[in-house]
Amino acid sequence: MAAISSASIASVPSSDAPRRSLGQGRYIITDALHAGGGRALLVGRPTGMNQSVLIERISGLSQAALARAMRQADAVLELAHPNLARAIDCFVEEAALHVVMVAGPGALLSDPRGIVNEGEAVAMGTQLCNALGYLTLRGISPALSIDPSTVYLTTAGRVKLTNLAALLGVRLPRRSPRLPAQAQSPVFRIGALMHHVLTGWPRRSLQTAPALATLRPDLSSACCATISQALAPVDGWASPADLRYALLQIPD
Repeated sequence: MAAISSASIASVPSSDAPRRSLGQGRYIITDALHAGGGRALLVGRPTGMNQSVLIERISGLSQAALARAMRQADAVLELAHPNLARAIDCFVEEAALHVVMVAGPGALLSDPRGIVNEGEAVAMGTQLCNALGYLTLRGISPALSIDPSTVYLTTAGRVKLTNLAALLGVRLPRRSPRLPAQAQSPVFRIGALMHHVLTGWPRRSLQTAPALATLRPDLSSACCATISQALAPVDGWASPADLRYALLQIPD
């Protein structure tokens, strides 16, 4: 399986915006990578240190939801997998939930970037399946959103999920559905992300997309068939484990 190239991956961007602190002064915020739908992903550093951290901020939650999330925080802080950002702190401030994570230099897939090659897309999909498999083994089955605003790609080519608040039982307001009903499936979400990074085609208009082989005639038939089956409304892959097995069969 090919590694993901870091050639087109931007480092964590800097910002000229005024810095502010969170966590009762424990963290200095230096930038924002994403904001929308009640979720923001901030870049910061522990006060007095040069280490970069990501901070997922979820706003608009009820007091009951915030309390429920904090009761589950210890379980999330114990998670350790190379394809999950590592949670190191969790707190409530400014009526919002904050999950502090370590992920290393990199960028969200929503950042402007070129189309990836087949090996890179297969590596991304396989790593996402690995993360979901780990959570399943831990008895965690969250409705994780897998999209360019939640998937972080390090400069070393490692995919990391950053929406750890979902592991605390947090549910963001549902957006206007434009994807098919099976879009709630993690297999579909991984397939949709792979299709997007290979073609640039908007994920929310996959129904109107030409065949993957038409958009990318350079892709192998095995790659096209695997992604197409992940997106199939029926007879798709039953689980991320099945999708992972299929991805590993694609020749390098």
